[in-house]
Amino acid sequence: MSNKQIYTNFIEKHSDIYIPIFMQPFWLDNFSENWDVVLFQINGQIVAALPYSIKGNLLTKRIYLPDVNFYQSIVFFDSFDAKTNTKITKELFTQLPKTIKQYFKFLPEFLDIDLFKLGYKKSIYSSYLLEANNVVSKHHLRKINKAKIENYQIIQQKFVKETYELIAQTFVRQKAKFKLTLSDFEHLNKIITKYKCGTLYTCLDNDHKILATALIVEDDQVAYYLFGAFNTQNKNSGAMHFLLNHIAIHTHQQNKTLNLCGSSKPSIAQFFKGFGAKPLDIPIWKKSIF
Repeated sequence: MSNKQIYTNFIEKHSDIYIPIFMQPFWLDNFSENWDVVLFQINGQIVAALPYSIKGNLLTKRIYLPDVNFYQSIVFFDSFDAKTNTKITKELFTQLPKTIKQYFKFLPEFLDIDLFKLGYKKSIYSSYLLEANNVVSKHHLRKINKAKIENYQIIQQKFVKETYELIAQTFVRQKAKFKLTLSDFEHLNKIITKYKCGTLYTCLDNDHKILATALIVEDDQVAYYLFGAFNTQNKNSGAMHFLLNHIAIHTHQQNKTLNLCGSSKPSIAQFFKGFGAKPLDIPIWKKSIF
């Protein structure tokens, strides 16, 4: 039996073990061009795994992070001290296939694992966590109240094409390209609906004009703000503040943390901080033969 099948069977039999959505087999089946996993076992029992996405052939073969994945990380199914975690992680990395490039984005609890001696380079990505009892700034509260007075509506799982176009326009303004096609985005919405692991939120005014949107994916413990955008023609409407506040309240009612997935833009970081979000360091490990 392949490692992939062993891992899939293990996850199915141990539904009580928390696995972030991005490392779950059904997610990888749908959003990875191809994927596999290396395993660490003690006395025949899996205690750690490293699922990875891979694409290309021969001279182009590489381990990559799918466009809809926030993490690509080792996961542990038992508790060990920091030294043992590092030892097991190094063993798993030696099992990986030879590729021209490798990219891993670890869970934040593994910030101190060291892979330098294996030839990997480390960088830090900053995200933001929004937990229960967060304190919203006065500025944000004014925006939220303004949206309430205007009687904005928030609906779910509709206007997929319009939402996609709004998000794509945001990337264009930032002089970047949204890597997902409309077909990709429709498939993403279909999967999160089918598996009940996410929601597409849209904020409308009284004329049913789309003011803001956000796509959230979630697992048993965390909701991830994967994509979001607002209509620049109504940028002062407060719709984005209203929408994210609605999502945060809903997330916290489920006893989950909202991971805002960070941003390199200072204005977006400031927007997140206005909700009382706390910064979170996430380790990225890269390796290339070039």
